[in-house]
Amino acid sequence: MPRRGGPLKHPSYAYAKQVEYEARNRLLQEGASLVVRSAGSRSPADLIAIFPKKGEIWLVQVKAQDVEEMGDLRTKFWALKSLEGMYELKAALFAKQKGRYQFLLL
Repeated sequence: MPRRGGPLKHPSYAYAKQVEYEARNRLLQEGASLVVRSAGSRSPADLIAIFPKKGEIWLVQVKAQDVEEMGDLRTKFWALKSLEGMYELKAALFAKQKGRYQFLLL
């Protein structure tokens, strides 16, 4: 359980989840129309935010510790940074067509 009066050195899952929700709320305040949380994420991104007015999709890694404690950010988060500009967006629907579920590109 988090201590009152300041963050834990090694945050619990509950505290880390609380920080993810804070990040989600901030993304929504800054214009994201949709923010998806990857619960229990071991992937490069904890949150995916879509900013339609900017034409941007952000992949966000959330950390509850101070940046100064993390070392070289570019090295630590290279997997996340390496995804920038590499993909084309495809809109799809997963639904039944002729009795079978399948992906339909829109």
